[in-house]
Amino acid sequence: MSRTLLTSAVTLGFCAVQWDALALNPALPALGRQLPSHGPPLTWVVAGYLVAAGALMPLAGHLADRWGAATTFRRGAGCFALASAACALAPDLLTLVLARLAQGAGAALLMPAGLTLLARWSPAGRGERATGLALGLSGLATALGPPGGGLLTEAVSWRAVFWAVVPLALLSLVLTSSSPPGSGGAQPASGRGPLGATAALLALSWGVLGLRADRTAPALGVVCAGVVGAALVALVFCQVRGIPLVPRAVRRAAYVRLTVTVAVANAGLVNLLVAMPLTLGERWGMAPRSTGVALLPCACALVLGGLCAGRVPPPRRPAVRSAALWAAGVLWPAVHLLGPWWGPTGYLLLGCGGVAALGLVNAVALVALPHSVPPGWAGTATGLAKSALTLAGGVAVGVGPVGLALLGAALVLVAVLNGAAPSRRG
Repeated sequence: MSRTLLTSAVTLGFCAVQWDALALNPALPALGRQLPSHGPPLTWVVAGYLVAAGALMPLAGHLADRWGAATTFRRGAGCFALASAACALAPDLLTLVLARLAQGAGAALLMPAGLTLLARWSPAGRGERATGLALGLSGLATALGPPGGGLLTEAVSWRAVFWAVVPLALLSLVLTSSSPPGSGGAQPASGRGPLGATAALLALSWGVLGLRADRTAPALGVVCAGVVGAALVALVFCQVRGIPLVPRAVRRAAYVRLTVTVAVANAGLVNLLVAMPLTLGERWGMAPRSTGVALLPCACALVLGGLCAGRVPPPRRPAVRSAALWAAGVLWPAVHLLGPWWGPTGYLLLGCGGVAALGLVNAVALVALPHSVPPGWAGTATGLAKSALTLAGGVAVGVGPVGLALLGAALVLVAVLNGAAPSRRG
């Protein structure tokens, strides 16, 4: 199997996953009108996908090290394709939410395994470039998700948002049908830690979602609060019994720094990618088609950031991340505080700058992640980092003024952290 085919397969899988993370947001009103509603609230259609993907990634990364990255990637792509078709055919809201959870499980298997595949199978230097390309093009899918989803909903139906990714996932599955050399893995360590982390994250996320969904239902609130409490007790129990939720092999300063960096940067990036289409539509009355065209520079900036990330020499990566974070620390609050008063052109210029800076940070950090831990732990390390990244992005959607202030401060703190980092491989 050639490097080109491998990179194409991983890129297609990443694009399918990233597209469906945000593309459904503009379709929610139409979806709510068309589907019979009983059981879960409408917001769980989006939140369920993000929670399942983020919470299952620690276990999925561990499985990539045990089963082999190629095998895990194929299983994830197959699960994602089937779940996407089930979403498109869902007759009611409950079925759609369950299918979205399955879709998130497929995404969880696919993402860490794809990054591990690119890092392991490519010669020195080529893996970083392939990873940067895959991340850049999947960033394009992320940026085009909200306007593209709105356009498909207007032109066809909300179901078209799901049908659009089925061919991408199936093609990525076909292209990886023959495992590349060295893609197998056999991690000897116990999976109790990743399994415990996954169970705790699922319980915490489900409990918080339930508490936010309907504050007027006391019984639901009591149950969800109990689930959150049980998850916290389980976390403490694991630590007391010596079951590390984060394996010792990945508790390295470089890895922790990179994980914190991608989590904070992705929170800021997702916040912008969700807020910008809404602001353009609500404040200036832009239609979904016009919004998609207006956001094309942001999408191009994400692609360019991914391409550049793979070519940054390892010793310069901390400095590049720090400079981009400082730029984001200035541009990101400016988008929220000043952008709406500068008209659509000024708002787009500030927003595009913030997206470009945060996209570059994410790409440079993710390129370095698999190399910051021992070779046999790349899948586990990537799964944990992608989990933090995904859940941080989910939390950042729709935060209030206090949340925006905290996120802005976090960007500055992480910029300082990266500026003080030793210039090694990451």
